[in-house]
Amino acid sequence: MPSYTMLISLRRAKTHLRLMAGQQLMLRATLPQPAQFWTGKPVKALLESLAIWLDTQLHVVLDAAERADGFTMELTDETGTGLRTLFYDVECHERPRRRRGLTPATSSSAERAGGRS
Repeated sequence: MPSYTMLISLRRAKTHLRLMAGQQLMLRATLPQPAQFWTGKPVKALLESLAIWLDTQLHVVLDAAERADGFTMELTDETGTGLRTLFYDVECHERPRRRRGLTPATSSSAERAGGRS
């Protein structure tokens, strides 16, 4: 029996889902963010339904920009620790923030080029 992993990637306006059976992609979806009032209910219902359909516990990997995103989706507790239920267990990966703007004034072009003069 293969192990199933659901990858959930939260972006600004969309949620990307991928269900994997080992290395095989079984399901791919791109959905809009759920309505604010129902934020956690749709994702929990989806995960529970898939676990029942597949008759197994899903391993969920949550890729989010902020810890609060997982809590808002009701997949983590307040500290960012993933939930474990009969139907799924959640592992969190916080996406590193992108640096925006110019490089620091102290770094020269030679330093950025690897120290070559």
